[in-house]
Amino acid sequence: MKILITSGGTKVPIDRVRSITNMSRGTFGSKIADAFFKEGLSAFNDASEKSKIEKITFFMAKGSRLPVAQSLNEETFEDGYRPIEYVEYSTFDEYKDGLEKILKKDFYEIIVAAAAVSDYGVKNYVDGKIHSSDSMTIELFPLPKVLPMIRKWSPLSVLCGFKLLVDSSREELIEAMKKQIDDSNVDLVVGNDLRDIKADDHKLLIMRNDESKSLSEYEQASKELRKPNDNFLAESVAKECISFLNKKLPMVEPTKKYSACDANGIDFRYTYGSMTEKRIVCNSLKELAYSIAYYYRRSAAYLMVWKSSKWEKADEDSQREFNTLLDMAFWYRESR
Repeated sequence: MKILITSGGTKVPIDRVRSITNMSRGTFGSKIADAFFKEGLSAFNDASEKSKIEKITFFMAKGSRLPVAQSLNEETFEDGYRPIEYVEYSTFDEYKDGLEKILKKDFYEIIVAAAAVSDYGVKNYVDGKIHSSDSMTIELFPLPKVLPMIRKWSPLSVLCGFKLLVDSSREELIEAMKKQIDDSNVDLVVGNDLRDIKADDHKLLIMRNDESKSLSEYEQASKELRKPNDNFLAESVAKECISFLNKKLPMVEPTKKYSACDANGIDFRYTYGSMTEKRIVCNSLKELAYSIAYYYRRSAAYLMVWKSSKWEKADEDSQREFNTLLDMAFWYRESR
């Protein structure tokens, strides 16, 4: 399993030395990375496949807070479990373009978009330095939302978004979380309010993109009862993401090895080894991928030679989606 976590805040430049930013320091994003590291290290030490995390890409704002678990846990230097890799961004454009590059290069089962992303750009940017004695008016324009782009670049990942409000009621926060699910098609939304964070009374609502938009609430222990290095809230986010991934990937077990379907089905023919040409007819790319994973070893699947004219004519996005589905199907089978 591979995890992508974005953290920190983006900047939008006013001129070449000044910018508009936000108050995010990447604290919670770094704690979420630590939580996934803990899950992965436990599976690594137990030789478990179920929650094995082979890579955590931490896409962070320059100068924001780093995860600490990997560097502080001396065991990682002995047993070789060093999954976290770091990639940096500064501006909104670097964030957006960097994410696209990362997601087109690799597939991540889970994406946690915890970065505080700018909502507005500067229309009258100055390519130089504005004289400090000059008065000026900054003209802003709305920037595109990045979450829908992430969903487009990685449609099969479990995508977790965040919604932060200020001095909101519980009902207002829940409505804002529902809107993010509807607008961006995320799988999970973590909602909180700046008022609670500032008061050291951090609470989280986590909403799932299921039929009922089910909701869970998490609250850290009071300051008096809190243990050192308490990471309960971040660990709750990590566990919710892994749980949603497991529910999102049910194994498809066809009733017949070569089942029939209607004219809208997808017909794939392949040869494998010395076998004569066989035929699998499925209703969707997902069913096809999971059917292959159910009946064949990983090495066998990748030796298949596709002969379907539909496959040869398929666009690159469809071929990439199927290859990703096949990877996910084998990961799911091997983790059980």
